[in-house]
Amino acid sequence: MALLEEVSPALPGPMIAIAAGVGLGRIWGRLLAPGAALAGSVLLRAGIVLLGARLSMDQVRAVGLDAGLVIVPCLAVGAVVAWVFARRLGLPPSLSALLAVGTAICGNSAIAACAPLIRTSDDEVATAIATVTVYGSFALVAFPLIGAALGLSSHEFGLWAGAAINDTSQVVASAFSFSTSAGATATIVKLTRNLFILVAVVVLPAMPVLKRAQRSSSSIAAAVPWFVFGFVALAALVSLVEVPENVLEIAGTLSKVLILAALVGIGVGATSLKLDRSLTKPLLVGLGAGVIVAAVGLGATAWVT
Repeated sequence: MALLEEVSPALPGPMIAIAAGVGLGRIWGRLLAPGAALAGSVLLRAGIVLLGARLSMDQVRAVGLDAGLVIVPCLAVGAVVAWVFARRLGLPPSLSALLAVGTAICGNSAIAACAPLIRTSDDEVATAIATVTVYGSFALVAFPLIGAALGLSSHEFGLWAGAAINDTSQVVASAFSFSTSAGATATIVKLTRNLFILVAVVVLPAMPVLKRAQRSSSSIAAAVPWFVFGFVALAALVSLVEVPENVLEIAGTLSKVLILAALVGIGVGATSLKLDRSLTKPLLVGLGAGVIVAAVGLGATAWVT
């Protein structure tokens, strides 16, 4: 299907922003940690919402048609493979479930939404998040290199990255480093993929092998991240209402600034990861499932386009 049209001027230096964050984290990691966490979450999501001002619903729908055909096989294979790998390595069902949803759906957001629904420990949640973060950090750098080597178009790379990289922040960083158009496509794909959290919060508590938590209604109500709705609402608004071009330009510029600031924060946060022997098996699960999902996503992207 048609490529997503270029939606804004090129985003300057995403990888430089991440590298700068890593450098700052090495020097002032503890001092910058609170601000980095804010930048990597709130600022990134605000930037994604404002990105909707540079897109029309026609563009969102056009990407969405391709996205579904790539997301579904990646999601199904990712969930099954991560679960099977984790159980074969002797990991408990609760941790296996968190690794499965984190790999298949939405990284840290899926883990945070699903953990309160089943009986998990804080250590298991932290382990799942660390696993997703480590693999996603690797994928963030590897995907653009592989995409360039394979000669992928911006549309193809955006579909692949959005469907196969774990967390939203990692998808945005990787795709925008490839091209602005790839970043816009990947954002749409990833936000579509985030909606599958709703499936996870219904399925996981119903699995006989998992123990339901006593309190779960609040997590179900907040399952889908707010920025998904914000992005779609803003894209719908600019499609239905004639918004002055200067307002759209301001929104686009602010979106780029917020995303760059978020990427610096992500770089700072990457330096605080602590790896030990307890993560060996979960990391093997994350790496094995991630590589298979990447291969499936690449094949589905080639078939769709």
